[in-house]
Parts: sequence; C-alpha cells; structure tokens
Amino acid sequence: AALLEACKAWWAELKDEGFQSSLIVDMNHYNHFSQMAWAETTEIGCGVAKCPKSMWKTYTVCQYNKPGNYLGQVIYKKGTPCSGCGSTGCASNGLCN
Repeated sequence: AALLEACKAWWAELKDEGFQSSLIVDMNHYNHFSQMAWAETTEIGCGVAKCPKSMWKTYTVCQYNKPGNYLGQVIYKKGTPCSGCGSTGCASNGLCN
C-alpha cells in the first residue's frame, strides 16, 4: 500500500503542476513524475521501510536504470507510440517489448 500511494503521489505532480509543452525536465515542478516517465528508463526497483520508533514515518525509495531527470533534457520524445521500437515490436500497452 505504501509503495502504491507513493507512486500515485509522484505521478500526481503532473496534475498538480500542469505539464509544460516542452517536455523538458524542470526540477522545480515535477521531478518525481519526470523520473517515472523518463523514456530511457527500462528497470525500476523500489523499497519501503517503516521507522520502528515512529508510527507515522514510512520511507519509499526507488532506483531507476537508466536514471533520468537530467536538467534541460527531454523526458520522452513526442510522437507515435512504438515508433522507435525497431525489431523488438510493440506491446498492447503502447510500449516497446
């Protein structure tokens, strides 16, 4: 539940701040969202830890491979889904296999 809630909050940065048409990383507005949406990221690993001495503190951390969030870089390329997949093909969700 904690991981899902963290991911929902990170993705909601887009809704809360609005998305600029440039698709360029702006660390002041949606840095969690932009890392989650980073086109070059292919793997993610997350961990959740609850602090034993506090009822309210839970930490959620994710590591991304390839990492993103390079200031001034595009989050993803605008265009037709799967247009860059090449021989790997396209999955039903619009992502490369």
